[in-house]
Amino acid sequence: MQEIKTTTGSVLLAIAWSIIDYIERDALENDVDPRGYLIRAPELERALEGFSSRLPRKVRVGVSPYPGDYSVELYNGVIVVFEELDGDGLGYEAFVNSVYRLPFIYDKGVIRGSALITSSTGTEYMFLYLSDGRLVHLEGARYKVSIPFLKNTVSSLHTHPEGSCMLSYADVDSALDSLVNGSILSGAATSRCAVILRRKGILTEDDYVELKRFSNFLRKKSDRRTLETRIYELKRKLSSVVLEAFNY
Repeated sequence: MQEIKTTTGSVLLAIAWSIIDYIERDALENDVDPRGYLIRAPELERALEGFSSRLPRKVRVGVSPYPGDYSVELYNGVIVVFEELDGDGLGYEAFVNSVYRLPFIYDKGVIRGSALITSSTGTEYMFLYLSDGRLVHLEGARYKVSIPFLKNTVSSLHTHPEGSCMLSYADVDSALDSLVNGSILSGAATSRCAVILRRKGILTEDDYVELKRFSNFLRKKSDRRTLETRIYELKRKLSSVVLEAFNY
């Protein structure tokens, strides 16, 4: 089974990702810290909290110091206006730390539905969110789903059976490939919980190395206590990536 469609979650995520991507490229070009950028988008902020599915038409981004004002049109006709910093806004880091919620707010019905099938039959499913606002829904095999490499993937999720809210070494390796190429998050979900790796900034070399070590650790058999200790240590070391498990 392969289905390609657009959902509220996929469109909102594409808009959010396009803003993050443009800010990061703009910061790199102007040799400034992206954490100095402020985003003003009331409709998008309400959507991040689950209070609205209204798509923003204009997003104001404040930067200080910044040479002049200009605007650019991003995905779905959203206008992003860059201007000198003035007043309040949602910081870049806070924004990146919020957008991962969008699939679990607006698409949780289809994710949970597929996860329930995984629990009953073992067949896993994949959800690929693309930068053009489309959602690719793929059916895999029993307890396995191959993650195709798509350069324009901004988020990737796959289903696990109930009680398996943990990433495998293959999941971590696939997540790293996605994050290196600019994705916001990658992970797995059951019908009740999700475990993800998500960016909270530009992926650092140190975090890449730490996650590769974690992947190698997961290849070996370990008891629950050892695994929990290793995860605790990893979370303390990561600076640009968050390993997180939560109910949704």
